Amino acid sequence: MTLRRSIISLILTSVAATTLAPTALAEESDDAPNDAAICSLYEPIDKYQLLRRLSLDLRHRLPSYEAYRQLDGEDTVPDSVVEDYLQSDEFRETIRRYHRKLLWPNISNVQLATVGFILRNSNTTTGGPPKEPNGLVYLNNPQRSVKYRGGTNIHSCQDKPQTSIQPDYKLGETPTCETVVDKGVEYCLDGYVEMKPYWESDPNKTIKLCAFEAQTAATATQKNGPPNGNGPVETVSCNDPVSYNNPQCGCGPNASYCWGGDVPAAVLESMEEQIMRTVDDHTIGGRAYSEMLTTSEVYTTDRLAFFQRFLAPMSGPERTYNTWHEGDGALPDNPDYTSTTWYATTRGDGHSGILTLPAYTLRFQTNRGRANRFRISFTNSYFVPSSEPDTEGCSETTDNLSERCTCRYCHITLEPLAAHFAGIAEAGTTLVDSFEMDRPECITNSQKPGFDPWCGRFWVTDPDADNAGRLITHQYAQEIPSVQAAIDAGPRGLAQSAIDDGSFARGTVQHVFSHFVGREMKLDLSSVEDETPLLDELAQQFQAEDDFVALVKRIVELDAYRRIR
Repeated sequence: MTLRRSIISLILTSVAATTLAPTALAEESDDAPNDAAICSLYEPIDKYQLLRRLSLDLRHRLPSYEAYRQLDGEDTVPDSVVEDYLQSDEFRETIRRYHRKLLWPNISNVQLATVGFILRNSNTTTGGPPKEPNGLVYLNNPQRSVKYRGGTNIHSCQDKPQTSIQPDYKLGETPTCETVVDKGVEYCLDGYVEMKPYWESDPNKTIKLCAFEAQTAATATQKNGPPNGNGPVETVSCNDPVSYNNPQCGCGPNASYCWGGDVPAAVLESMEEQIMRTVDDHTIGGRAYSEMLTTSEVYTTDRLAFFQRFLAPMSGPERTYNTWHEGDGALPDNPDYTSTTWYATTRGDGHSGILTLPAYTLRFQTNRGRANRFRISFTNSYFVPSSEPDTEGCSETTDNLSERCTCRYCHITLEPLAAHFAGIAEAGTTLVDSFEMDRPECITNSQKPGFDPWCGRFWVTDPDADNAGRLITHQYAQEIPSVQAAIDAGPRGLAQSAIDDGSFARGTVQHVFSHFVGREMKLDLSSVEDETPLLDELAQQFQAEDDFVALVKRIVELDAYRRIR
């Protein structure tokens, strides 16, 4: 026991000496703190450790044995090695990973498709391509199915060609059905047609699409308007959610109006790649980094163009709103969904770099969320609410959060920032600058028959609310001048302001420093370890050069990076 106690005592004494010695030495020195009092965390690492760190941080892989041996005659890692790393393909992926952490562009859980326009396989209960050779593909739309096939719920067609029911049938026509009794219920069922859908790149690969869903009509007639669609007969587009219940409409040419295969996931992946290509262009591509927030140029592909032209219009108000707007740039007439070629296009003034790309506006679906992410990602600013009670000069019940007690601490700042994004649909990607400012007809009970669901999506419907009937994003614009000014400036105005006042440069420096050094900068003017002068210097250089790769190079050349941490 005596020996054991002696060992424990020795360990504790050693630990105490390690942790307390710097402070004790500092107190005894007239020049405290001094280099001798600093622990090993502040000692430079050797050249082999530095090479390992540089390779892992810039390329995400270890150096080769040969790379280590090449340092044998060197004092430190040569600049040429760092330059090679910065120009490598691995560095491109490193910068992408950094920006994924910064922007959170993963939108894989976003629901783009209205359920009623999703094709599914008759052998399964999930959407997607046929999972069995004889699988029948049909539309997940109860209203259309019941109106055409009868019964009380969704039913697929028969597993036989439509031409066996209707010998003169032509692809795209409204098919003739035949009476079938299934589990005691009488249906009138069509057959299938073999056709190549838009998502199949293999010209020899077809699906067995039910003939009713294979209709290619561009328009149909129906009664529109309240109550319950009993208004006058009108012509409607089959490529519009207004035709949701119309049995005269199918999935269009090549099933272009419906979601099939792995299309939802593939479109979302393309949106994430789109934002990453903009990042590439303004980092390793050599373009000014700040222009990533303001550029009108965007990379796109026919897959996204196909989505905008044919699929996005089919989403109702319960899903994300992504309808094409002329400010998005021109669309090709017949985009090839299977094309993987990316090309540049120009968008209108309502857009502003990555701030209005789908991967940003769908990831942060409210204007407040978009503004808050902007502050965090690009100015390194966070809301810190007051710890004091808030009761004077505020209201506990007002809908205006910039005047509500406690809430106003952040919303006085947040509401004007959020207003910069008022021109982009919340939970969507569409420019809404052409929407009516006031719609008195939207001031109604949302449960009332014939209520327009788009009213509840974009306009204030509560008759007792402030400025009832007004666009939700503009509800308090007249009362708060800073909100109206932000709406007028748009997201580009927000970005340009941060670029001009230097907050973008300082925020970027802090983020890059934290990422590569592994800690936050020490910004405490009262501390001897204060790094505010370093931040000022790096931010000034970065703002002048606007070069992201040059900033990374400066960071990894710092003593703070080249010490053991």
